[in-house]
Amino acid sequence: MRHEGYIMDLHGTLCVETQAEETWELPIGSEDEWNRKFSFLDETIPALLVSGELSISKFIDDAFSEAPAYKLVTVHDVQHARALLNNGKRRALCILDVGMRSESTSEFRLIKDFVHDTIFIAVSSANSMEKGFEACRAGARLALCTKGLSADRFRRKANHEFLHSLLYPPRAEGDTIIRCAAKAVESFRPRNVNAWADSLNMSDTYLRRRYTLRCGITPKLVLFLHTLYALALKKSRPLESGIRRTNRFEAFYRKHQKQIEKYLN
Repeated sequence: MRHEGYIMDLHGTLCVETQAEETWELPIGSEDEWNRKFSFLDETIPALLVSGELSISKFIDDAFSEAPAYKLVTVHDVQHARALLNNGKRRALCILDVGMRSESTSEFRLIKDFVHDTIFIAVSSANSMEKGFEACRAGARLALCTKGLSADRFRRKANHEFLHSLLYPPRAEGDTIIRCAAKAVESFRPRNVNAWADSLNMSDTYLRRRYTLRCGITPKLVLFLHTLYALALKKSRPLESGIRRTNRFEAFYRKHQKQIEKYLN
């Protein structure tokens, strides 16, 4: 199946397409080789950790040490977090420690004030997750207790929330069409915008107009980014090996880099 940007065969192997008759398989290789092939995505996902607890900071650092695509900045209180979130640069993820004793309810106000720009994940090392439930009511996507939770599992959950936000960004919260479109990609994995629109029983023109209006990006680029980052974060992986001219994949990203960075930031 072919469409502009990349193609996916029936076995799940993703290929880049920059011209009508040229395709290149993405790499499998070793872990280090895999990471090198996606090094152009290093530190492209801006993330913020808000925690004054050493054990939480170490846990999150360990979780993201295996995910070079994230650029994690840590602050120790809500006041500094608010200053960063107010500086005009969006954070794709904000991991908020809701167990900080000194913060009272200010962390919930932080979520409410920035939930339309940022995905919030509430964490706590305490057994009680009452504040986690409060955080979800304020708008956090997840509330997790780090006790008994592995760094790897936390990273997978964070990856899932980030990938979902590519399809259904916070700025489109409440838009039923965009929400259904995101579910369609996650459920049916359409190979192109036409198939994506068909799965929603709408025209591709309408889908493009909707994403451009509500999200400021075309569905073609959204689909490309979702697949690209899913591979880079190892949430999905081609089933067949092969490393052939993968620089073209990076070239497609570079071609649209300004628009992509604007979407992520």
